[in-house]
Amino acid sequence: MRRTYMALLTQFAQQGYRKTSMAVLAQSIEVSRQTLYNRFANKEAALNWAVSCMVTDLRLDALSCLADEQRPVATVLLDAFCQWLSPIVGLLLSGPYGREYLGYGASFGGHQAKDPLDGFIAELSRYLRRRGVCTSPRQARELAFLLVMAGKGLMLTSTSQEGFRKDMAQAIRGAGIEGR
Repeated sequence: MRRTYMALLTQFAQQGYRKTSMAVLAQSIEVSRQTLYNRFANKEAALNWAVSCMVTDLRLDALSCLADEQRPVATVLLDAFCQWLSPIVGLLLSGPYGREYLGYGASFGGHQAKDPLDGFIAELSRYLRRRGVCTSPRQARELAFLLVMAGKGLMLTSTSQEGFRKDMAQAIRGAGIEGR
């Protein structure tokens, strides 16, 4: 499934929404146009599905990193942010229209009962308290918010996935989490 939604999103990033046809989308995931129409009524539905899957999968990948209690906190956080945002950096860089979908993905929380960003901040806050980085819920939420905003900013300015990882590591160190 991941390969399928990433192929769809990559097509949109390379050609833009207006220029991307259902035929091109079908070809990118190696199905007939009719099969694609049977699954999705139109390309907006295909885009909604792809963004929904990506948001869900990336969040779950990041949360699975936060379940690790054995490795150093800074390493776990870096891995979680790289699981969550690095694939988006790759998508942004995959074509001239990649940035078109940033706002779409960011606003996707409005289509769900719970905003994925708020959910990630809450999970990150719990992790920071559980690992003893923060002593109060407020302190944990503020640090989680700071890290998420840094990650989002770095995602927008990164020129590569490796660059994102390097810069996010620096942000985590800058937040005083190094060596924990």
